[in-house]
Amino acid sequence: MLKSRLWRSLDEAIASSPGPLQAAIPRVRRAVLMVRYGHDTQARQELTALHQLYFQHPQRELGAWLHFAEGVAHYFSDFGACDRDRLEKAANMAAGCGQQELQALCGAWLCWFSVVRQDVSGSVTHALATRALAAPEHHSALGRVTLALAIAHDFNGSAAQAQAWYAQARQHVLAEGDDVGQSALIYNSAAMRVAQARRASLDGLAPARPEQMLGAESVQHYDAAKQVTLLPELAPLLRAQLMVVAGDYAGAHALYAQHLLTGDSPGLTRFSGSLLADVAWCRVHLGERELAIQQAEAAELESAAEIAVDDRAVTWGRLVQVYTALGLTERAEQAAIRARIELDAYQAQQRDWAAALLNAGLLTP
Repeated sequence: MLKSRLWRSLDEAIASSPGPLQAAIPRVRRAVLMVRYGHDTQARQELTALHQLYFQHPQRELGAWLHFAEGVAHYFSDFGACDRDRLEKAANMAAGCGQQELQALCGAWLCWFSVVRQDVSGSVTHALATRALAAPEHHSALGRVTLALAIAHDFNGSAAQAQAWYAQARQHVLAEGDDVGQSALIYNSAAMRVAQARRASLDGLAPARPEQMLGAESVQHYDAAKQVTLLPELAPLLRAQLMVVAGDYAGAHALYAQHLLTGDSPGLTRFSGSLLADVAWCRVHLGERELAIQQAEAAELESAAEIAVDDRAVTWGRLVQVYTALGLTERAEQAAIRARIELDAYQAQQRDWAAALLNAGLLTP
C-alpha cells in the first residue's frame, strides 16, 4: 500500500517507542488516518485493540485520544454525522491532562462539524479557540480549521478570502505530508465550484465550464493515485451535477443511477434532495414523464428533512424547472414560492456568515 509521509512518520514513531503504552497515541493517530483513507475494517481492529489496552492501563491521555478518534471515525463511517459530544468530551479531557495539541485538534474538528451543520456561531467560536491553542507545528489542527474557514468564506460568496484560506490549508497539509488532507482540500474546493455552477444554472447563466469538469475529475484522479478509497462515489456525483448543468442529461443520469440510487451509500442522504431533483430533471429530458414526477416528489420529501439551506434552495429551484417542463402549472407555482423562500433564507445565511467572520477578525489567515 502506498503510504503518505504522515503515515510513514507515525509508523516510525510506533516502531521506535520503548513499549506498548508509549506507542499507543501514535497508533491512535494512525487509526484516524486509516479511517480517513477509507480503511474502516483495519481502523476498527486497531481502535478495538487500543480500547483494550486502555482498559488494562487507564491513562488519561490515551482515553482522551480515543474519544477524539471515535468522534472523527463516526463522521466518516456515516458521512456528515457529527458527534460533537464525543469531541467536546475529548477536548475537556485533553485540557485536564495538558494535551494542548489534542485540544487544538478537537477544536478544529468541532469547527469543521459546525461548518458542515451550518452553525455560524459555533464555527467562529471553535475557529478562534483552535487558533489560540495551536502551535505553528500543529499542522493537523491548523490544516483542518483553515479548510473549514475557506469553506465558510466560499459559502458566503467571498471568493478572494476563500482562496487565501485554501492556500493556508494547503501549506499545512503539505508540511505534514498528509495526502488524504490534500484529497479533502481538492474535493471540498471542487464541490464549492460545482455548487456555484448549479446555482448559476438555475438563474439561466452560463453552463458548466471545462475547467469546472476538470476540477471534479481531479478529485477522482488524485484519490486513485494516492489510494484513497473513502466514499469513492463522491467524485462521480460531482461530475454528474456538472453534466446536468452542461445539458448532458443521459450521462448525468447514468452516473446518478450508478452512484446515488443504489441505496448502499451511508451518509449520502444529506446530499440527496437536490440530487434527486437533478435525476427528475434528467428524466424529463429522457422522456420518462411518470418517473420524473415520482422522482420530483421524492426530492420534495428529502428536502423537507434537509438542514442545508443552500441544498434546499437548489432542490426547489430545480423542481420549478421540472414541473414547468411537464406542464404541471400549479405544482410549478407552488415550487416557485418555496424556491423563493429557500433562496431568501440562503442569502440571509450568507450575510450571517459574512458578518460573523468579519466581526471575529477571520477575513484573512
